[in-house]
Amino acid sequence: WFARSIQSAAEIIKRSPKNPLARQLQGLIDIEKGEYQSAQNAFEEVVKADGRFAPALYFAGISHLMQAHYEQSASYFERFLSINPNHMRARQLFATTLYQQQRFAEIPKLLEPLVQSGVANPYVFQLLGISYFRLGETDKGLELVQRAAELAPEVPQAQYHLAGGFFMAGESDKAMQPAPPI
Repeated sequence: WFARSIQSAAEIIKRSPKNPLARQLQGLIDIEKGEYQSAQNAFEEVVKADGRFAPALYFAGISHLMQAHYEQSASYFERFLSINPNHMRARQLFATTLYQQQRFAEIPKLLEPLVQSGVANPYVFQLLGISYFRLGETDKGLELVQRAAELAPEVPQAQYHLAGGFFMAGESDKAMQPAPPI
C-alpha cells in the first residue's frame, strides 16, 4: 500500500512539480526519507503559494524542528495553531520548540489547556512539569512529572525528571528510591 502511494505521489509530482499539492506530497516523501531540508523547501513553497494551507505550515514546523531550527519551527507552529488551535500534537511540538529556546513561561499557555481537558499524555505532563521547575514552581512541576512517570514507568527520562523534582522539593530520600519495576 505504502509503495503504491509513493508511486502515485511520484506520478503527480512528475506531471506538475510546482503544483502545491505535488510539493506537499514531495515534502511528505522527503520527511519519510529523513531528508528534512528538502522537505522544508517543499513545504515553504506551498506556504508561499497559500499562507493558510495548514498541513504545509504543520509539516514545515516539523521539518525545521528536526533540523534544530527552533525559531523557524516555532513560527510555523504558531501560524498553524492560529488556524487549528486545538491540535494536540502541534501544541506539543510547539512547546518542544519553546523549551529548546528556553521560553519556559510560554509553555504552560500551550499545554495547560490539554491537561485541563483530560489529556493523559506523559510527554505533555513531563514537558509542562519541567517548565514549571524552570519557572521556580517546584510543587506544580513535581506533581506533573510524577504523573508522567506513573503513565510511562518504562521511560528513563520520566524517572530522571521525577528524581530531579524530588531533589528540588527537598525530598532526596524519595529521589534515591529505585524506579518501580516495569
